[in-house]
Amino acid sequence: MRKITKRSVAIIAASLVAIGGGAAWATWTLIGDGSTAAAAESASQLSITAPATAEGGLAPGQAADIVFVVANPNKYPVTIGAVKLTGLTVTKASDATGTCAPTDILMPENANLTGASGLDVPKGPSSQGVRLKSAISMKQSAGDGCKGASFGITVHIDAHTPTTTTP
Repeated sequence: MRKITKRSVAIIAASLVAIGGGAAWATWTLIGDGSTAAAAESASQLSITAPATAEGGLAPGQAADIVFVVANPNKYPVTIGAVKLTGLTVTKASDATGTCAPTDILMPENANLTGASGLDVPKGPSSQGVRLKSAISMKQSAGDGCKGASFGITVHIDAHTPTTTTP
């Protein structure tokens, strides 16, 4: 049988203390409290990055699509809720004779237009093309001054964040 020396006893005792001490550390419970803050993103206005134009040209008694691009500078996507045409200007061609007045053009002023409602514009910086089918027309009785005229169309857009977003 082996003889136990003082040195062996010291090593065994130190080991037991180390193991016992380690077990004590493992049973401790810890808690923590604290606070943090969050801030909402700011909202930037959407913009029309291309002038709203009547595509395909207007002629007496005919309708044309309105085409424009909506730019979203925000860090989140938006959904177009409503599009309204709120103004019209007429610039006659330099060689046109006769008159051409805004009243020669028919458009659903201040009316919600379908075709863009529900359209998603990705988070910015990005843009989305919009086409409003047959949104503007020229009266059959429009004068010769409307030949070659250009029409400036003011567009108002209402938009909101989508009901669900993913980061």
